[in-house]
Amino acid sequence: MARHNPNVVTGTESWLKEDISNAEVFRADFTSFRKVTSARGGGIFVSVENIIAYTELWVVDDFEVIQLEVERMDPKYTGVLISP
Repeated sequence: MARHNPNVVTGTESWLKEDISNAEVFRADFTSFRKVTSARGGGIFVSVENIIAYTELWVVDDFEVIQLEVERMDPKYTGVLISP
């Protein structure tokens, strides 16, 4: 992240579990949304730099999905979806 200095970072197959805190994985200057799975592997995340305004649009408990509307971006929507 230091090389490209992104405002938004998305990822799949994060393998993150509930007992791993955001502070252990994500930079402090980002707000991170994540969905974990009980299956081996899986998991998704979206991290938005704290200086960027965003609105959480869609988080569905039955699927691995996160969608945000992010200000100052074109296109202004970002998200991650994995269908089971």
